[in-house]
Amino acid sequence: MSRDSQKKKQQRRTSGLPTATQQSLRLPPDAASFRADKAILVSQEAFIRAGAPSCFDLIVKRLEGFIDGDPMILEAKPITNIRRVGAVTHVTMNVGGSKLDAPAVISSYEPDRVFAWALTSQPKVKEYWRLQPERGATLLHVTFGCEMSASVIKSLLQSIVGQRRLKRETRQVLGRLKEQAEATGSG
Repeated sequence: MSRDSQKKKQQRRTSGLPTATQQSLRLPPDAASFRADKAILVSQEAFIRAGAPSCFDLIVKRLEGFIDGDPMILEAKPITNIRRVGAVTHVTMNVGGSKLDAPAVISSYEPDRVFAWALTSQPKVKEYWRLQPERGATLLHVTFGCEMSASVIKSLLQSIVGQRRLKRETRQVLGRLKEQAEATGSG
């Protein structure tokens, strides 16, 4: 594949994201490996007055089964030790109003910096978290992606309605995580 076609492909993958988010987030290949014509990508960030270790621990605990008011992950049952690449957990989740039940595999794990996972079945669902420590606080970036197979018309409807729902749910996850992290200290 030529450089131009690779560049165009990457632009299609992130074209729905605000330019500042595209630049600050720098999506890794595994987070953006969706078919551009069938994917819904939502990226958000939050400034949290707590250290990166506290934030990272809360993010990982979502897949360890310690869920408190999470609007997306309804239940998680680890199959293996979740704190490593390749680990598996079984999740039940709400994605844009649809309930999914499938194994999830950890694809990136760098303590206090990066955490990513993906469902192993369709629809393809991924979360990519990046933490940036900032003097007793953390700038937290999250990208949530969902790729669904559907007809063109159905895809358009899903991308409009689905993106609104996913943005709202992603904001709720970040808000809840912010509350919990700031309540547990600035570690």
